[in-house]
Amino acid sequence: MAYVDGLLAGVAALTEDQEPEYAQVGFDLNQRAIVTHRLAVDPAFRGRGVAHALLTQAEQLAHERGIRFLRIDTNSQNQVTQKLFPKLGYQYAGDITLSFRPGLRFLAYEKQL
Repeated sequence: MAYVDGLLAGVAALTEDQEPEYAQVGFDLNQRAIVTHRLAVDPAFRGRGVAHALLTQAEQLAHERGIRFLRIDTNSQNQVTQKLFPKLGYQYAGDITLSFRPGLRFLAYEKQL
């Protein structure tokens, strides 16, 4: 979670759970990775570095656990995250589909520490 002036500004689920579909872009699912799921920022706090702070938390968690990979995906329509992730060192890995979101296309990214 991220707070600004004591108010909840954003949330992300940080897990080691990788979607099986990540194999579509060649991710080795046997490698441990911190995966950021459901990155969300309150519209009132957008543009204030909240998403960056949440992704920094993911990186800190990876360091604490001795994990070298960060992975994340985003809806192909989300232009904001498609610009943000590369700025933070994530490399675009390719497009995936997710079985629980039929008909949508997602872009997968990875950052190696």
